[in-house]
Amino acid sequence: MVTTISSRRTSSAGDYCIFQFGHNDAKFSHLAADTGYTDNLRTFIDEVRSFGATPIIVTPLAGNTWNSDKTAYDDTMLSYADACKKSQPKSNV
Repeated sequence: MVTTISSRRTSSAGDYCIFQFGHNDAKFSHLAADTGYTDNLRTFIDEVRSFGATPIIVTPLAGNTWNSDKTAYDDTMLSYADACKKSQPKSNV
């Protein structure tokens, strides 16, 4: 699990860094959408900017599964997509 990109610096001024998280993060309770996952988003945004690059967050792909009565799909990644969207105004991404 990557928690920082500083040691893997490959970005520099004028670059764009596109990142997407979600389905693997959802496997870990400490990376819940509204806690650790959001903290990691902020960390990556700050680190990319410290290199002079522009961060771009891509919301996770939908994780569709049938609901309990098999009448509709539940998007299991919706809370992670919402976390991405909520981070945008705070981080100006």
